[in-house]
This record gives sequence, C-alpha cells and structure tokens, in this order.
Amino acid sequence: MPRLLIPIIMMLLTCLPLAGHAQEVVIVQSASYKPYEEAVGGFISEIATLSSSRGVKSIQPVAPTTYLLKKSQSTEDLNREIDTQGPHLILAVGDKAFSAVSSRKEPIIFLLAPKAGKLAKLPPNITGIRMAPCASEQLLEISTSLPKVKRVGTVFNPDKTGNMVEKAEKTAKDNGLELLASSTDNPRKVASLLDKMKGNIDAFWMLPDHSLINPVTLDLIILFSMENRIPVVTFASKYLRNGAAMAVFASPEDMGRQAADLSKKILTDGLGNNHVPEYAKRLKVMANKPILKKLGVEVNLE
Repeated sequence: MPRLLIPIIMMLLTCLPLAGHAQEVVIVQSASYKPYEEAVGGFISEIATLSSSRGVKSIQPVAPTTYLLKKSQSTEDLNREIDTQGPHLILAVGDKAFSAVSSRKEPIIFLLAPKAGKLAKLPPNITGIRMAPCASEQLLEISTSLPKVKRVGTVFNPDKTGNMVEKAEKTAKDNGLELLASSTDNPRKVASLLDKMKGNIDAFWMLPDHSLINPVTLDLIILFSMENRIPVVTFASKYLRNGAAMAVFASPEDMGRQAADLSKKILTDGLGNNHVPEYAKRLKVMANKPILKKLGVEVNLE
C-alpha cells in the first residue's frame, strides 16, 4: 500500500462512528418526589431495551445519566454539567426541570410537567407526555366500566379544556353515549350548572381543569354525587378518598415507559415535524367500591 494512502485511511476511520457506541440520554429530575422516582424508574427500565435499525448502534444499551436539581445549583452550572455528557436526548421530569433545560437545542421530552403540557406553542425540538389521559380513551373506559351509564355530564372552561370536550363529544356520539357538557370560566357557577344536571345524567366526569376544580367546587361535586346517587369519575386516584367513585388515570411509571417509547423513536428516526405532545396512553381504572355500593352503581372491572 502506498505510504501516502495510510494517513488518508486513518483520517477517514476516525470520522466513522465507533461500533457499539451508545446514545447518550440525560434525565433531569425536579426533586426527590415519589411520582418522579416512579416515572424515572419506568423510563430507565424501558429505554434499556432500545434497539435500532441503524447498524451496530443497538449493541450498547442506553444507560441514562440522571441529574437531581439542587437548590444551590444554578441553571448555568447544571447545563454545563449536561454539556459534558454530549446528550442526544434530554428527559425533563417536572416543571422545574423543564424550565432549567428548555432553552437547550437537543430533543427534549417533558414528563409530569403540567405547566409545560399547557404551553400553546413549543419549540420544534421539544415534545412530551401530557399528564391527562386522552378524553376519548377516558370516555370509553367509563362506558366499559359503568355499563349502565349512558348520559355523562361535565363542566369545563372552554379556554382550558375546550378541545378535550370537543373530541369527547365525537367519541360519545360514536359509542352511544350522551355528553352533557356545560361551559363556564367562573368556578362560582359550578353549583348552578350541577343543579341543571339533576335527573339528566347517569355519571359526572371531572376534567383536569384547575380553573374550575378547587376544594370548594370539589365538595360541591361530591355532595351532588351523594344526594343524586350519581357516580363521579375523575382523572386522578387521589380524588377517590374525597368521594369520587372511579378514577381513570395513567400511573407515573407507565408515563415513564411511554416517554421511553417516544425517546426510542426520536433516537432512531429523529423528532421530525410532528412534535405535538402525547396524551397518557396506558390507562388504569380504580374503583371506590364502598362509594359505588352506596350509590347503587354497577361496575365492571374485568
């Protein structure tokens, strides 16, 4: 081999990716908080199975580096530390974590970050998992789990959950349900809207709309439930202890796994033009059986 070719070949080899080189994933976690820990655990267990169609890149499993936000650490210092990892993707768990990394250029996925999920417009490198389940999937779970429910009532703020209700109305129509959705942007009007639903609904669906749901309106909804033997179906299991009859929700661990599935797609194919955040997909149904029995409501949780 001519000597002049050797330096050229060596230079070309240094430009090629190393066999088995793993994708670098960084997790930034807002705090040491049980739901965050569960979400990160689900993400790590699922992302470890990453495989790629791109040659030998799948030889090395992904082993994310996790940073827990510290009160004494500045955003600048955190991002300098992240720079040393050369990440291909960042998972931001919680709103504080998302805020700390949102100006970076790598693909970013937010998780358990309600404020991020409500942003009207996101940069093209950012997507995430919304905390609320898809409205259509929730309604289908209500229909399956409460077979005698045919009329579902809800109250909503058009500026907050209007799109959610619009999709739910189509799903209700397609599945033989009637959705009685009353709109307001004033929580003080919730009582009068509930009063109009008396005798007209079989279940009340509580939406993730904190402009309307507060301790006062929650008490009103539960009182309405007990007085009219109408089960309340909610979006979070924590409301079961307040008297809700059933919750349709996604666990933090399952949302972490969903974020890992999304990460696999991005690491393999790139983010592309479709970076609209996903609704939580893997839903759980939890029933408050004492409340259902008290209300005389039949439940099917097979």
